[in-house]
Amino acid sequence: MAGEKKFDYYDVAEAVKKCLEQVNASYIEILITPLRSGYRVEIYPQQTRQLLEMLARCVSRLLEAGTEMKECPYGVTLVVKR
Repeated sequence: MAGEKKFDYYDVAEAVKKCLEQVNASYIEILITPLRSGYRVEIYPQQTRQLLEMLARCVSRLLEAGTEMKECPYGVTLVVKR
């Protein structure tokens, strides 16, 4: 697939941390879970939806990847698509 940028777990972790610093968000823990379609990113404590949207745009720009927000019973998570 021409033009696609490859990224892995460590690239996602680095991009998320960099983007959290850019928006001055405090966090205690970042959980990144591999999925077939990409990676699920959970940030604790839960962030506001507005902050997660800013984070999604930032991560998408850094990794040149698609992102989406998923509603879960315990809150909203970010999915970075391969």
